[in-house]
Amino acid sequence: MKNRSLRSSIIILTSLAIIISTIAIMLVAIVGIHVISERSATQVMQLLDKENAANMNNSINEIEQAVDTMAAFAQDSDFGLGSDLNRLFVDSDYRSEYLEKVRQLAKAEMELTKNASTVYCQLSIEITGSSTNFLYVRDAESGQLMEGLPVEVTNFESSDLEHVGWYFEPKNNKGPVWIGPYKNKNYGMEVISYVVPLYAENVFIGVIGMDINVTDMAESMQDIEGYEGGAILLFGPSGELIYHSAYKNGKVDETSSLEQEKIGNEAMKKSLDTGSVVEYRDERGIEELYAETMANGMIVTVIVPQTAIYAMQQRVIWLGALIGASLLIISILITTFLINRFLKPLNELITASEQLADGNVDVTINYKENDEIGRLGQTFELMANSIKKYFDHFHSLAYTDSLTGLNNKAAYGITRDVIESEVQMGRASFSIIVMDVNNLKIINDTLGHEKGDILLTHVTECLRKTFVGFPLYRIGGDEFCSIINETTDPEMLITLLQTVTAKKSEDDFEFFQCRYQIAAGAATYEKEKDISFDDVFQRADDAMYENKKMLKERDKQEKVGVGVGNVPDVSKA
Repeated sequence: MKNRSLRSSIIILTSLAIIISTIAIMLVAIVGIHVISERSATQVMQLLDKENAANMNNSINEIEQAVDTMAAFAQDSDFGLGSDLNRLFVDSDYRSEYLEKVRQLAKAEMELTKNASTVYCQLSIEITGSSTNFLYVRDAESGQLMEGLPVEVTNFESSDLEHVGWYFEPKNNKGPVWIGPYKNKNYGMEVISYVVPLYAENVFIGVIGMDINVTDMAESMQDIEGYEGGAILLFGPSGELIYHSAYKNGKVDETSSLEQEKIGNEAMKKSLDTGSVVEYRDERGIEELYAETMANGMIVTVIVPQTAIYAMQQRVIWLGALIGASLLIISILITTFLINRFLKPLNELITASEQLADGNVDVTINYKENDEIGRLGQTFELMANSIKKYFDHFHSLAYTDSLTGLNNKAAYGITRDVIESEVQMGRASFSIIVMDVNNLKIINDTLGHEKGDILLTHVTECLRKTFVGFPLYRIGGDEFCSIINETTDPEMLITLLQTVTAKKSEDDFEFFQCRYQIAAGAATYEKEKDISFDDVFQRADDAMYENKKMLKERDKQEKVGVGVGNVPDVSKA
């Protein structure tokens, strides 16, 4: 009857599992909607980024076309450069006429090229010996061209990009070049420059070029609409962030949270490599990113928070989650009702498990019914008995030194931690005796480690005879210690130990061919002096080494006194 009851419970629980599976299917459907929406959002981001990149590429192409046109005009043989190149070097009137013609064309091209912020021409300083040039700057508000002050190229080093990079870069490149983005300090704008070197009869005669104001260029981009927190970013060819539409004037405060946007650099590179929208996480959460490279190497990037893209889908998900949670609550209530029918034997098993987890292996299960839980209880008792046997065995292995049968270093560590806690609470009271076997190394080296192990067992006998009722620990190869209570005199125990050891050493002299002794030092915990267990141990250890030196010196003197010539020198052991 009870077997049937349990089976019925399993059937009911299975039915509940079907209900939960139905909820899972609903969630899968929601995820499907989410995926479809994600694809749509991806297409929107790609189209927006491609459109912005295309618009800026058009501006870049217009600049290139205008500058190339001016360069071709400036190098045209109709100026007489093909036959009268030397006139540029020696005839100032001819240079002025030449520059005026180029200036008129440059102004005309500047009027047609609305995205250009400056236009300029600089004749070679090797020709003129000074800065013979012209410069026009477009006024930001009126759009009118204003003549700027000539730049004295000879006043700056050729490596000074921010002042004369527009002159030396194309000259050194010997061909058209895009420069920047960089801060042009001559007129205080963040710009990118397209400059063409001018040649006549294969002789460099100057440069001509245009600049684009990076901020104006970036602000002309189509912004993110409908996506809260979305932004357009503009990166230089090297990946440096130079514009962010979410910040005032597009300027980036390096101390602001935008520092987190730099985390997106790797995502940007991945987007460029794969040509797809990628995800990355920053302090605002998960971001969707798509990047396009422009003709001059700059990178346009669209970033939209995932929460903004999927705001509607999140509401649907929350609604589905609410429904699912309601069904789960109902399922839990039903399951709880059924579990209550056999809760008592389960609680008994839980209690027994907790006792076993706490280290109590003497557990008993009172539920003896012949059903699944009853048989589980019987198996549990058998397991607990087996664990008890293994526990006793492994406890012995874990905390007992296999050679001497004394407590090992692990057992010492546990004792040390317990006493350390008492020290920290200011209620400790103990003494430590640290011991070390003299001459073990000589016996190991001359007679072999097997006899060295025998010596350690003999030493253990001496220790056991001396430290009756006190714990003994082997903490190293030939290092031992004991922790005793405050009512026992440690120096008395040391004297007794060395007396017992001396007699044992005499008895063992023929076997080991030398005498051995146990050096020992003691220290008692002093509340005002010791702040940790290790302080007491260190004082005992220092005392042991002093005793060790004393014993060696005494042995050395005894050998000299009795004239023993063939006894090994133990003063260094």
